[in-house]
Amino acid sequence: MSRTGQGTIEFRQNEFRQQLIGLISHFTRYEDANNQEAALCQIPVDDLKQIAEAKFNSCVDASSDADITTDSTESMVRDLLLLELLRWFKEEFFTWMDTPKCPTCSKPTKILGQTGKPTLTERKNSASRVELYTCPNCVGQTNAEVARFPRYNDPVVLLKSRTGRCGEWANCFALICRAMNFETRHVTDWTDHVWVEVFSLAQKRWLHCDPCENKCSVPLLYELGWGKRLSYIIAISQDDIQDVTWRYSHSKNHKKVLARRNLVNEHWLVVTIMALRKDMQRHLSQEKKNILQERLVNELVEFICPTSDKIQDTGLGGRESGSQVWRLVRQEIRVDDLIQKFGFVWKITNNMISNYGTKLEFYYDSVQDHYFINSTKDVLKSSWNAGLYEMENICRKEERDWNMVYLARNSTTKCN
Repeated sequence: MSRTGQGTIEFRQNEFRQQLIGLISHFTRYEDANNQEAALCQIPVDDLKQIAEAKFNSCVDASSDADITTDSTESMVRDLLLLELLRWFKEEFFTWMDTPKCPTCSKPTKILGQTGKPTLTERKNSASRVELYTCPNCVGQTNAEVARFPRYNDPVVLLKSRTGRCGEWANCFALICRAMNFETRHVTDWTDHVWVEVFSLAQKRWLHCDPCENKCSVPLLYELGWGKRLSYIIAISQDDIQDVTWRYSHSKNHKKVLARRNLVNEHWLVVTIMALRKDMQRHLSQEKKNILQERLVNELVEFICPTSDKIQDTGLGGRESGSQVWRLVRQEIRVDDLIQKFGFVWKITNNMISNYGTKLEFYYDSVQDHYFINSTKDVLKSSWNAGLYEMENICRKEERDWNMVYLARNSTTKCN
């Protein structure tokens, strides 16, 4: 090998290693007691716990399971609490930023296409870069700057701004999870996405949690749903680092994923991760190390024999967060998703005619989320989507804070 080739390999390895070290360094912000306290002040902890406990009790009453122990009860309620935390973060706390509104006319702005220099205040608040926007409605074609979108890296700052894209969402949600004492990983996908994993004591495994999508334990979402061509996915916690790529790729695609992993040598990556992990765990007790080692072994078994392979891609849609144009440009939405085809056909059977007569009326109750026939309470189907043949720009929306349920247009709908 030539010196030039060897130099290129070493440069790539050093660059990759520095990225990993940067991710490890950033995670320390989530462990800061003051940062966690700031996050706790924003979370309606008691309300979320009550909802989780009520759902658990409802499930127990329905199943009459007498074998549930106190420890298992607590861990299962924690899983339900995680789901409520995801929902609250998505629906009530954080907002998605496509483009900032014009401060003069409040209409959407247009990006200028260049990065601005952070101001002193923006730098103080950890903005690594600033996107600049103009308003064609106010300044015409002069391309004058009217709005700025600082890309903040400090999760405490994000607790105040409460807006951003996937980077800000995962950053802030990771801090919130740690503040709620969930064992948490910040996950970075080299194809430009980030999310969180949380360890479930009830299920004894790491759960995929995407706050942007309000999705939990759907690891094949990105590859089979969004159509991502995955390569490297690295997860960082307070005392561990792991290459979790194989959790998020169907085994049928592993050879293709391996072919795309050409930044560094696989053996080098394994050795590097093991060295970084050893350094991160050097101050831990032997008991804690043993726990982490057992989890590591179980996780490697999961990668070799993935249960997620049983999931079919028919239930995994394209990306939901962000504008339709933004998702299409990033190739994270299927064109078919713009018009959702469910393919269900209502069929009139002889039993229906004999039971309800020749005049049949099917109707949908959005509150109960059931389809009924005539004026009876006989449920034909449950779930809005289950009774559809084709749908465009319509969704069932739940407003929990207002106790309202209704059918509405999707937020991306352009027509009146």
